[in-house]
Amino acid sequence: MTKTVHRFFAGMLGSQTRWLNKMAHNGYRLINTTTASYQFESCEPDEYQYTVEYIGNWSKEHADTYMHILEDCGYRVFYKNINLNYSNGKVVLRPWIFLLLLWLILCLLVPN
Repeated sequence: MTKTVHRFFAGMLGSQTRWLNKMAHNGYRLINTTTASYQFESCEPDEYQYTVEYIGNWSKEHADTYMHILEDCGYRVFYKNINLNYSNGKVVLRPWIFLLLLWLILCLLVPN
């Protein structure tokens, strides 16, 4: 049985890692991902474990070498874009900017 879930993490790698591992704990393994959706397949609970790494600042050659090393070790590698980048004409919507601004406002409002 496959299950598709739509989520956007706005570059929050720790949250994405915890959520993917929770899905694995509940008996779902990741089989495909796009910008804002994840496709899962049923599996045994806790059969899989996930980690998410940001490699956007690496060269393509370095990223490809790293991917091949992981695949040679038996890992499955998924690439995912962290930006939505919706646009209509000259108007561009980048939701992560709004999330960053909201986070900054909350940091200023909440006393330490």
